[in-house]
Amino acid sequence: MIVSVLVKKGKKAVVEEDGVLIVHTDQPMEMNRANRDIIKQVAEYYHVGQDRVKILRGFKSRKKTLKVL
Repeated sequence: MIVSVLVKKGKKAVVEEDGVLIVHTDQPMEMNRANRDIIKQVAEYYHVGQDRVKILRGFKSRKKTLKVL
């Protein structure tokens, strides 16, 4: 499944709005910490392992495309 994600700063939360997941993270963008947190939250949201979530597009952007296996 391909998922569109919009990243926002704030307390950790995942909200689905108009087919887009809005993921809030409080992790800094340094050393890939924010991306790892986003992957963790999306994996928990879909009840899959973190190794089954991959970022396809938007590594350095607030708008990301993720693949959930």
